[in-house]
Amino acid sequence: MCGPSLTPGNHYFQTQSATGAEYKAIETELEKLRGKRNLIPIGVELNCGILKIESDVEEKMRDIEYNSLNSRKIAKALKENYIYRDSKLREFNSERNHARKIFQTYRHPVIQRKLIKLNKQINKLDQKIETDDFTNELLNVNATDGTVWKFVAPFKKKTKNVPSVNGPAVVADTDLEKANFLAESLETHSSL
Repeated sequence: MCGPSLTPGNHYFQTQSATGAEYKAIETELEKLRGKRNLIPIGVELNCGILKIESDVEEKMRDIEYNSLNSRKIAKALKENYIYRDSKLREFNSERNHARKIFQTYRHPVIQRKLIKLNKQINKLDQKIETDDFTNELLNVNATDGTVWKFVAPFKKKTKNVPSVNGPAVVADTDLEKANFLAESLETHSSL
């Protein structure tokens, strides 16, 4: 049989030509893997000629290992729980993650500055996207079709009461008493 055994971790490679039945078996195993797990890219080919020189065998093995490693990366699904609204955000995130890994390895200040700069760019872009979405939502609010009430509903939630404040002499229950107590405490703590 020519080509690698398709069991994981087994890198046995024969140097003789495969018969028709063996070649068909290799093809069907590859098709099963392609169909089920999508692990082997379509461009992978196993040339089953006679390999007489060890360097040819090693080169072929390197190619197969490289293709199998790359096929895992290709077949790995992207996380679908986070939807990127801007392609630049995805680029910045991948650059930032790469810079973080390098910084954690080498602890170089130049890499740290790049990491901080990328974080600032990500925050700025994310903020811009959020404000654009909010302005679009405000522009799309229409008084006649009921979207105003959907938009205002979160703001109409009942406010939570601030708990009573225990002062040194009295318990402040009303809002006016709480405000006076906080003002007095700020005066005493911030006086020079």
